[in-house]
Amino acid sequence: MCGRYRLTRTDKALLAHQFGLREDDIPEYADELDNAPGSWRSVIDAADSERKWTNMRWGYAMDVEGGRRFVFNAKAENLTRLAMWKRILGNRCIIPASGFYEWKKINGRPGPKFEITVRDQPVFGFAALYDDKPNPKTGDMERVFWIITTAPNPVFAEYHDRQPVILENGEYDAWLTKSGPPPLHLLRVFPQDKMVITKVADAKEPKPKARNKPEDDEPPQPGLFD
Repeated sequence: MCGRYRLTRTDKALLAHQFGLREDDIPEYADELDNAPGSWRSVIDAADSERKWTNMRWGYAMDVEGGRRFVFNAKAENLTRLAMWKRILGNRCIIPASGFYEWKKINGRPGPKFEITVRDQPVFGFAALYDDKPNPKTGDMERVFWIITTAPNPVFAEYHDRQPVILENGEYDAWLTKSGPPPLHLLRVFPQDKMVITKVADAKEPKPKARNKPEDDEPPQPGLFD
């Protein structure tokens, strides 16, 4: 699953080189230390054949089997099976990140908090899809993204049964290219030897009522397709 991640400020020259952007196109973004679903986040898109750093909202409340659910991830194996994803397979984007978080469960409850980073890379990119959706409060159209997840590698499987798809640096062009069939072969398991897993917080005492807010430092409730 990917339910929380961070993006810390990084040298613009490095970002421009890694993601194929011009330094002037990268905004002076603030540190995003604990990004939660439902918030506006930095995204790299290639709409109109021009790569750009923009913002989109993470996740959306959708009518799915079993009722209306807030969905913020999309299973790789469902992208060609479910109409909700097949329709937007051409809307591919990359989510820049410095690390993401997972809570290791103990006796069925969230335990210590761990951060997962990519070895020797201060920033990397998640594979994601986007679509335009009406804001449920204002009715205004907003661009929304979903991070794609896949099966875990053997090490990460100790923490969760899903992990986000992390693209290799040389795969960004193929993922963002709009022409041709979707490069679904890129949606594979990220190797364990490139992951660094670090404990960043001990388990917290149970709260009477969990809230899905960054300041609570609790894992979000999973969406149906995480």
